[in-house]
Amino acid sequence: MRWLLLLLTSPMAWADCPESTAGRVREQLQPQIDVWLAGSDTRVQIEQLVEGCQRLQNQQSLQLLDPKPAQWFEKTRLHLQVGQQQLWIVAATKITQTAMVYRCDLAKGSVFNPKCLQEQSEVVTHQKPQSMNWIALNGATARQNLQSGERADAKHWLAANTFGKGQIVDVVLLENGIRLQLQGKLVADGKTGYPAEVLVEGHTRMLRGILEDDGKVYLDR
Repeated sequence: MRWLLLLLTSPMAWADCPESTAGRVREQLQPQIDVWLAGSDTRVQIEQLVEGCQRLQNQQSLQLLDPKPAQWFEKTRLHLQVGQQQLWIVAATKITQTAMVYRCDLAKGSVFNPKCLQEQSEVVTHQKPQSMNWIALNGATARQNLQSGERADAKHWLAANTFGKGQIVDVVLLENGIRLQLQGKLVADGKTGYPAEVLVEGHTRMLRGILEDDGKVYLDR
């Protein structure tokens, strides 16, 4: 009985497609999935059709439609345009998550170096694709010490021309030729040339000014 249940619950037992049809579906849909997931940390490979094959016996072209899966599972529903019709199928998939790990030890404040990243992949049962735009980190600096073998995360990096949340900065007030200066703490990452909020006076008072290249927040300039 146990072996019967395993047989009935396997993707191969559920599949109702001849291999010729399943192969045509993979041939048409796999490139579309690859393009859609390009630049993300997820790769999805169609392995078998589980449901919806009975309406795919002709030679009509197949187009993956919205809503595309926001999260992929081992058995995922796909919305298709088939000729003049729209329908849903269920595909058994192999999902691979591609992650980056550091291959170098990096000190806090180090400038981002893509050569210190190494790709690492693992098969997962479900995954919500996330962007992997590491090129955007060019010029960024490390917020903290990072160790070789540690999983890479864009949150570890501070974009170029940006000062980090919690960083102590000088707050400057210019009025009637008088310059007043005190220290405060940024409440969020701040990019130079843009407004920034700073906590001062025992972290109880919020001031807002422009963060400049010298790392100071000017309340009036």
